[in-house]
Amino acid sequence: MDAVDLGDTLADVLGGAPDTLLDGYAARRRPMAGEVVALAARLTRLATLPPAVRPARNLLFRLLDAVPPARHRIAMRLSGLDRRDGPRG
Repeated sequence: MDAVDLGDTLADVLGGAPDTLLDGYAARRRPMAGEVVALAARLTRLATLPPAVRPARNLLFRLLDAVPPARHRIAMRLSGLDRRDGPRG
């Protein structure tokens, strides 16, 4: 999504739009960058749970994987495709 938004913004600027559009790009994408960092932190915490807790974590993941709506929702969330506003919203 970042690449598409940046490409569109650069095309607009190269097509004659003001350079300030790049500031708008940065402002739009900064919240998503924060979400990516937060997700990475949560995944790291899950991956580094104490050994005694890992079997329960793994069981939970297997259960979630067996429920197609849950699996779909998680996949959409991780991919960023659950955002209704799209890349330029």
